Amino acid sequence: MINSFINSWKKSSRLRNYSRILSTDTFNKDALGEIIKLSFWYPNEPVIKYHSINEEKLEEKYSQLIKFGAGQYFRGHWIAASSLVFGMTLDYLFDEKNQMDGRENGDRVAYRLIEFFDKGQIGELYEGQIDLLKSRE
Repeated sequence: MINSFINSWKKSSRLRNYSRILSTDTFNKDALGEIIKLSFWYPNEPVIKYHSINEEKLEEKYSQLIKFGAGQYFRGHWIAASSLVFGMTLDYLFDEKNQMDGRENGDRVAYRLIEFFDKGQIGELYEGQIDLLKSRE
């Protein structure tokens, strides 16, 4: 239990530090690389496996998030980075219904993630997401 808390605190601290860098240097290779490493943190393993996520796909999603307006801070989160690091937001990004294949879809996905972090939400980004994730394990 304590070990889990310490790991979570370290992850949050690293996310905060690298997000600060990305907020002033949006495509800083080192900082983005560290964010991508955080994405592969063990609680995200089922999402990573299910969606066959790799570093290239994460970089592409980050770029799309920036392009569609999620390159901004809300409640201490650089949205484009935080969206890659947390399991629920990562699953939302890679869900086939949320492809950012055009302005309308990209804006919708980015807005939902901004809203999620701005309102301090936790848990599901869409109804039934937790049950769906559990069924994939």
